Amino acid sequence: MSIAAEPKDLLLWCGRANILALLDRLEEAREAVQRARSIVPTWTIALYKNGVRAAWRNRDVVVEPQLAGLRKLDID
Repeated sequence: MSIAAEPKDLLLWCGRANILALLDRLEEAREAVQRARSIVPTWTIALYKNGVRAAWRNRDVVVEPQLAGLRKLDID
């Protein structure tokens, strides 16, 4: 699945933001966050974190890499 094929998929935009932030492409990462928020205006890192933790049953080895970049953005 890709953003081109599924432009309204919130999780794809979250993943893109995370990866871009990990690559220090912070402006592009923030743009991806804005796209995520255009889909779900109440989106926050905390909301995403809770969903990822639930989906992966709190396995930090999976959860933490999905949040590391987002934390670099200094957003809520």
